[in-house]
Amino acid sequence: MQILNNRQEYFEYSALNYSTLKAFDSDVENLLKQDKTVNEGMVFGDALDTFLFDGPEEYFKKFYVMNVIKPTASSEILVDEYLKLIHTSGIVSRDEKLALKLIKDNNLWSNIKDEAKLKEKITNDIWDYIDSVVGSKDKIVIDPIVNENVGKAAYTLKTNEFTSMYFNKRKDVDLLNQVPIVFNCWGREMKAMLDIIEVDHENKTISPTDLKSTSKSAKYFSTSVISFRYDIQAEIYNKAIIQFALNEYPGYKVLPFKFIVISSTDLEKPYVYQIIPELFRVKMNVNRNFPLRGTEELIKEFDWHSEKQLFQYDREMYEKGFIQL
Repeated sequence: MQILNNRQEYFEYSALNYSTLKAFDSDVENLLKQDKTVNEGMVFGDALDTFLFDGPEEYFKKFYVMNVIKPTASSEILVDEYLKLIHTSGIVSRDEKLALKLIKDNNLWSNIKDEAKLKEKITNDIWDYIDSVVGSKDKIVIDPIVNENVGKAAYTLKTNEFTSMYFNKRKDVDLLNQVPIVFNCWGREMKAMLDIIEVDHENKTISPTDLKSTSKSAKYFSTSVISFRYDIQAEIYNKAIIQFALNEYPGYKVLPFKFIVISSTDLEKPYVYQIIPELFRVKMNVNRNFPLRGTEELIKEFDWHSEKQLFQYDREMYEKGFIQL
């Protein structure tokens, strides 16, 4: 077991992790893809993590808060296409002729034939947004509403009766945040980064916890556990924390894994869930045609495909020539 120095070292360290197994479980072909798609939910989650665990100073170093809200509909397409050209060709902003060309090339406001009226669609809000993105340089851009929601979510988590203990100092309790761990399990090297490790010196217990944000109601988090295979994450992180405890806090008991869940659409009502991955899968598999696979099984399948360098079909297809329904 090894504790890495920082998150950058964690991301650069080559070892199997939850994200890779989740992608593999979804589709074996994902092993050939490097999906770097970033959606609004991921940005909100990253922003909330940074604000809570690194503090406001690091938050504003990493994120650039817009003074305007991003345009929507056809205006949003125009903004995105214009910014692509800025990034690829280094053009200056506020070029009306270029904006008109992009409107025509992308068939925006196609019902308007009068060029003068098309020019009216290129509003100051569009230019202000483009200027803000250009001014953000290498920071991650968030709009003022997201920034406000991050602050609200952080306040809720620090004050709610069920979650405050995970984010505030307490006597005889250490709260360790985003600890990057490399460990050996299931016959291979793994890595995990735990959001919160609660070390209770009075009761000699260690409680591993991960923070999740969602755009859905936090009340129905179990569906997200299935969709995103958070049971795999919990299982991997449990193995990591057990080795962490043996090395750093011998004699301390490791408690079951927990998720703290807050919804970006209901910032005042977070939930705390405890999960025992094996029992969760037994419960969920009762009515499933295709059972949720455990971590060890997934790793064996992952290793088989990696060794054979076969990624177009599942292993069963290669070995039998068909998949049993």
